[in-house]
Amino acid sequence: MKALISIIFIIVSVSLFFWYMEPAWANINALQAQIGQYQSDLAQANQAKVKSDQLVTTFNGITQSQQQELATFLPTNINPISFALSLNSIAAQYGSGLASISIGKSSAVSGQNLNILPVTFSVAMTYPNFLLFLKDLERSLPPTDVTSLSFKTPTKSSVYTFIVGVQTYYL
Repeated sequence: MKALISIIFIIVSVSLFFWYMEPAWANINALQAQIGQYQSDLAQANQAKVKSDQLVTTFNGITQSQQQELATFLPTNINPISFALSLNSIAAQYGSGLASISIGKSSAVSGQNLNILPVTFSVAMTYPNFLLFLKDLERSLPPTDVTSLSFKTPTKSSVYTFIVGVQTYYL
C-alpha cells in the first residue's frame, strides 16, 4: 500500500510538473526576455533624451545672426522670382543675362523634409566665363545643383548658348 501511494504521488508530481510547471516556466522565460527588451528600449530612450537635451542646448546657443545665416542657407520657402533674379545677377557679372527662364513646379523630396524648385534657363557667354559662372552658382545661396547642361555651338563668335537646368532646395 505504501508503495502504491508513493507511486501515485510520483505520478501526480510528474503530471503536475508537465501540466503546470513546464508552461509556467516557459512563461517566466518569455517574460524575462521581454523585460530584457524593455530595459534595452529604456536605455535607448534615455540616450535619445540625452542627445535631445544636447541638441536643445546647442540650438539655444545659436545667436540671432547665426540663425539668419542658417535661414539664408536653407530657407523655409523660395520666391521663384527673386531666385531667378539672383541667377541673373550672377550671369551679369560675366557680361550676360538669363534668357528663356522656365520655373518648374515645387516638389517634396520623399522621406525628407525638403522641397525642390527646378529652374531651366539659357545663358550666352564664352566657355571660360561659363565655367566661372558655374563656380559662382555652386557657391550661391541657397544651395543649387546643376541637373542638366547642354549647349549650342557658336556660328561666328566664341559665345556659346548654354541651356542649364538647376534645382534649389528649401524647407
